[in-house]
Amino acid sequence: MKKVKLGGCSYLYQKTEGKYTLFADPKDNGWCENLKGKPIFQIKNTGNGIEFTQRNKNKLDYDEAQELIYLLKKIK
Repeated sequence: MKKVKLGGCSYLYQKTEGKYTLFADPKDNGWCENLKGKPIFQIKNTGNGIEFTQRNKNKLDYDEAQELIYLLKKIK
């Protein structure tokens, strides 16, 4: 996994077979204990479009917008 810094928080980026995931870095004290090491944002390339999973449903805050932009740039 690659370490990434977005909006003041550290993430771990992982790409696996069409899935692009940002995990909360367990070493970053900025994350709540219950989120450390957990997937925060994920994009899946289905071949017919993309599906995304985020920790907060039905809204996209500024941090999540940064996460989404970062992952979208990884899809080629």
